[in-house]
Amino acid sequence: MGVVSTIPDRCKRCYACIRNCPVKAIRVRERQAEVMEQRCIGCGTCVRVCGQRAKKIESGIETLKRFFGNGEKVIAAVAPSHPAFFYPASPGQGAAALKKLGFDSVMEVAFGAEMISLEYKKYLSAHPDRPLITTPCPSIFMYIKKYQPSLIPLLAPIVSPMVALGRAVKKNISPEARVVFIGPCIAKKLERESRLVRKTIALVLTFEEITQMFEEKGVMPLKMKGMDFDGPKPAMARSFPLSGGLLKTVALSTDILEKEIVVIEGKDRVLPLLRDIEKGLVNAKFYDLLLCEGCINGPVLNNPLGLIARKNVVVDFVNEGLKKSRGNGELKKFFSINLRRYFKPDPQGFIEPSDEMIESVLKRIRIRQRDQELNCGACGYDSCREKAVAVCNGFAEIEMCLPFIITQLEESYREIEASHKQLQESYRELDKSHSELKNLHRELEETHTHLIQAEKLASMGKLAASVAHEINNPLAGILTYIKLIRKRIGKAPQDLIPGLEVYDRYLQTMEKETDRCGRIVKNLLDFARQTEPSRAYACLNDIVGDVMNLLSHQIKISSVEVILDLNSSRQVMIDSAQMKQVFMNLMMNSIQALDADRRIFIRTRDGEKSVSFEVEDKGIGIPPDSLSRVFEPFFTTKDKGTGLGLSVAHGIITKHGGSIDIKSSVGEGTKVRVELPL
Repeated sequence: MGVVSTIPDRCKRCYACIRNCPVKAIRVRERQAEVMEQRCIGCGTCVRVCGQRAKKIESGIETLKRFFGNGEKVIAAVAPSHPAFFYPASPGQGAAALKKLGFDSVMEVAFGAEMISLEYKKYLSAHPDRPLITTPCPSIFMYIKKYQPSLIPLLAPIVSPMVALGRAVKKNISPEARVVFIGPCIAKKLERESRLVRKTIALVLTFEEITQMFEEKGVMPLKMKGMDFDGPKPAMARSFPLSGGLLKTVALSTDILEKEIVVIEGKDRVLPLLRDIEKGLVNAKFYDLLLCEGCINGPVLNNPLGLIARKNVVVDFVNEGLKKSRGNGELKKFFSINLRRYFKPDPQGFIEPSDEMIESVLKRIRIRQRDQELNCGACGYDSCREKAVAVCNGFAEIEMCLPFIITQLEESYREIEASHKQLQESYRELDKSHSELKNLHRELEETHTHLIQAEKLASMGKLAASVAHEINNPLAGILTYIKLIRKRIGKAPQDLIPGLEVYDRYLQTMEKETDRCGRIVKNLLDFARQTEPSRAYACLNDIVGDVMNLLSHQIKISSVEVILDLNSSRQVMIDSAQMKQVFMNLMMNSIQALDADRRIFIRTRDGEKSVSFEVEDKGIGIPPDSLSRVFEPFFTTKDKGTGLGLSVAHGIITKHGGSIDIKSSVGEGTKVRVELPL
């Protein structure tokens, strides 16, 4: 990992880091934005703009703790912007707080700036006509090395204030000490990676890391007693973190009408200026550049003060120091220190893909013509073509295009909606099939029940036929002899046999019961024979009328109200005699079942393929456990019933190819429906 890395899974694909990175050093892989170490210039813009706090800065805290733990001498080299960091504590209180953490000495990097200001004067005197780019900002010279190496000859070959102070400490103050730079800049960590810088600077910490250590140790600068900084005291060089501070220290003029000197700050102004210099559009002699708006606005200087307020705090500290300054006498001790450096190109340009490769990428996001390029910048790149180049270089992913993703989502939504409709239609078809299957299942169950019932009735019919045949002849003989005996008794003198009239009554009872047995046997035979109907055209209404006439006396003495609803007019092929028997059996059952409500409803109807009649009463009803057995021979719920009426009716209707259905509830009555095919 580099100085800045991504915290896994925190990145939410807003692409703010790509959009704001001045060198597009961010690569998206597997939907996570990663900082490319080789391309990074350490400006910290990605850290500033990440709303998800998904960027992590390499920490040196554990290394510093190891220095302290080993008992090494450690010197804090504090960046010139420190007054804005320590505020509202004073710089002296800040120095005391650093001592409290464990530093042996606390020195100002501004003294290193004082040293290089003299080096700049020497260099300018030796090269009065040579254009010079000066900057204490490592992000700028790293940008030039990586992205505009043609400008390297214009870079002032002078070390930064941090390196100058480090070399001074190592040579003249404490060669064995560990020098730890503390400042607002992430790029200083990258500068320290240089082999030559590592010899003098042991570690770079940001102000944010120092704040974390203050909190861990419970160090509160505001409660500390102020102290002076150690080492040589700087003067005007304390203005280095301000725009134009280097010029002020070197004592060069910054007249607004002076074209030979350019002082500029901020990445949105500095980088276009460097491109213009490369193109020969600007021909100044001296360029004083800062990538941030002065070091007082460094990426990890998180003081709540605004930019102008920070500047005022630093200016006050500079003026206070100037009042106490004794001149640059201390600099004489460090004149022998080498403050020169040289820059090696490290080009990091894009691989330029062919037009065919770019067009291929654009087609994948459905851009086939120039006028279809939105250049909306949502992906972080200024144009669709720039994004396509990044894809070809492996720095970006197709899915970063927001309009493309929205279009895909809309299409997916329409597909899902269509699938949903198809599923609904399939569900309706399944539901319909399910209903049909349920109906079929119900019909099969009913057919199965009817088959079982028919089989039972057929078996019982055979049994009944056998029993009736065997009983019928003896009964006929018994009845004949009873009648002969009664006839003889009727002719005999009454005084011949005492109590003869009593025997006559006995014989009369025997004759009556034997006759009843004969009727039962006849019903059994009717049930068992199931003879084919003798069909002829007839109307159900006429059948009902004939039976009502036959039962009129019974209806009257039973105080029954018959309500007729006769709406059948079609002729149907039936055996009228058998159908009258069916209707009469149903009527008698209803009359005998009546309770308080003495009404019977009779209805006839014509259907498309059948005619039907219903007999409904409001009587006592049939219990559920008896309802399934009503067509069984000899099954009855009446005290004196034979249990053959409904069995005979069922057989007759079945022979006619019809159906008979009974619905009944205890206490609510019974309805019998007979349906006959046309």
